Amino acid sequence: MEYKAEHWKDSFKWDYRGIPFYTSDYIKCTVPTKEPYRQSWPDYIAMFDGKRQISYIPKKELHKFGWKVINELLEGKKDYYDLFNQAYKEIAKAIEFCVKAKKENNYNLNEWYPIVQGALTWPEYIFFYFDYTLDEFFKKFKEENEKEYLAFESNVNPIKKSFILEAEEYLAKLIEKEKELNKVLQKFNEEYGWIQNNYSGPERIDASGLKRYIDELEKIRSEGEKKRPLKLDKKYKLLAEVASRAINFRDDKKKLMMLAVDLMDKWLDDVCRKNNWKKEEMLWLTVDEILELLKGKKEYLQRAKEYHKKQKRIGLMTPLGYDDLSQEFWDEVEEIQMPEEGIEEINGVCASNGKTRGRVKVILNPSLDYRKFNQGDILVASMTRPEYVYLMKKASAIITDEGGITSHASIISRELGIPCVIGTRIATKVLKDGMEVEVDANKGIVRIIK
Repeated sequence: MEYKAEHWKDSFKWDYRGIPFYTSDYIKCTVPTKEPYRQSWPDYIAMFDGKRQISYIPKKELHKFGWKVINELLEGKKDYYDLFNQAYKEIAKAIEFCVKAKKENNYNLNEWYPIVQGALTWPEYIFFYFDYTLDEFFKKFKEENEKEYLAFESNVNPIKKSFILEAEEYLAKLIEKEKELNKVLQKFNEEYGWIQNNYSGPERIDASGLKRYIDELEKIRSEGEKKRPLKLDKKYKLLAEVASRAINFRDDKKKLMMLAVDLMDKWLDDVCRKNNWKKEEMLWLTVDEILELLKGKKEYLQRAKEYHKKQKRIGLMTPLGYDDLSQEFWDEVEEIQMPEEGIEEINGVCASNGKTRGRVKVILNPSLDYRKFNQGDILVASMTRPEYVYLMKKASAIITDEGGITSHASIISRELGIPCVIGTRIATKVLKDGMEVEVDANKGIVRIIK
């Protein structure tokens, strides 16, 4: 299929730490499907630059599916609801399988990888088009009936604790029992050592990282502090229930990915040792491409060397890996994403109410950029993930390019009770470190002061 850069003009964007090998779980979402509630991703493009990944996928088809599902839920039809619950259960089972495999040191790819890959295909097939279209629904809903919108928003809440909150509560209990920091660190890593993993690989918590977690424990909000939901018109109840489940669906998806990273990493260690390959080169291939290499397709070995040497890979995601795209093509795609100059106001979606004013810090890599972030700064990111939580607790407000009402930024900002504006699309491009801005999350607006 031949594409032009214009195809990606109106796209969703992801910008985070990532490398091809650890994103392998998702490539099967490009497989075409005729099932009514599954939307494949045949035009997902990505650039891996060092350990940074930027990706785009056009909005048009995703929104078409999203509005179909939202309208059906408003009519009381439960077909999508039932499929959603099926996917949710499959992810939960895959998590249990990964936990078991880790405890047994079972790194046999054939036993757990198909389960993980199958479960992590669900979010792309059925979830993201719903989640991102929900943002558009909220914008329209708030403009037309703000009172009913506020009632709806109050009814969208997690159905269980996030794994971040569970980890912090576990850490709090550990501190009460163990007085030595090293023992606390050892036991915490045994139970939650995967919690900082990401698409660029495993990252264990060290002593300094643990101290940061401990310093922030008192900022955990108790369950009793949450506001009671407002009375909601029954027309919206099914949609609100799916949106509430979507919060934990997204959370469990992240947890599964983090657990899978450990298993994938150990498998790759073993494969590289047996074949005398350099791991740093193999990380630039997907799992499926490495499996093809093991079958004798030696061209992948040379490709891995070339990607590693350049520290860059640009491609269109396929059911096997990433088909190469040129730098020139990627530059064209990036060029049409650039916002106009002279923007003084950015619009997004309210994820957590409030109004504040402060100085911006753009954080694309929290593991490296955390040193520049001070208490009370306004956090700006493409989207947030668990490794951002330490910074989010220091922030006076949060602004993101992407993400919906069920996103990580939405969940954590509401837990912390700080203003949050999501889905701005252009915040990381327009806002610069040190800029003073006013965040009016109630209206979903960010104004540049100076």
